[in-house]
Amino acid sequence: RVLFRSDAAAMRRGCALHLNDHTGELMLSSQMLPEPILAAASLQPEEERRAITFQFLVDGGRIVDKQLFRSIIRSRVQLSYSEATAVMRGENCPSQPWLAQALKGLQEISFAVEARLREEDPGALLRSTALRLGPAEELPAQRLVEFWMSQVNEHAGAWLWEESRQSHGISCGLSFPMPDGVHLSRLAA
Repeated sequence: RVLFRSDAAAMRRGCALHLNDHTGELMLSSQMLPEPILAAASLQPEEERRAITFQFLVDGGRIVDKQLFRSIIRSRVQLSYSEATAVMRGENCPSQPWLAQALKGLQEISFAVEARLREEDPGALLRSTALRLGPAEELPAQRLVEFWMSQVNEHAGAWLWEESRQSHGISCGLSFPMPDGVHLSRLAA
C-alpha cells in the first residue's frame, strides 16, 4: 500500500490534542492532520465541501432511522461554542434570523433523544461524554456537538460491527476522513 506524506503524518500523530488550563484557555494544540488538509477540509461559510453525512431521523425522542452517505455541504455561518451558546440563549441577535430557531430546535430534539436514552439504555450515560458532564461544566452548544458525535460514533460502530458479521469476518482498520475517498493528500493539492 502506498502512503502519501500527509497520510503518514496523520498516522504518526494518531489524534488531535487540545489542552486547556484551569480557566479553559487553550494552552497547547496539536492537530492530527497537516495544515494544508485542515484548510481544505474546514467548514468555511459559503464554501462547498465534500463530506460523509450521518443523518438521523428522530421521532418522539427515538432515533427511528439513520443513513450514511457521501454529500456536498455548504456551511452558512461559523460560530464558536460561546457564540452559538449566546444565540441559543437569546443573548445574541444573529444577522440570520433562522439560526436561533434552528439551534433551539436541535437542542429540543437532543434533549428528547437524551431523555429517551436515559430511560431505555442506562449504559448510554457511561459511553457519552455529553451525557456524563453536567450542564455547568460545558457550554450548551458544545454539549450538542458532543452528544451528536457520540451518537454518530455509536451508530457507526454498530453498523460496522453488523457489516463485519455479515461478511463472516471481522476486519480491523485505521481510517481517516477522506472526502475524496482515496487519500488525504489529495485535499492539499
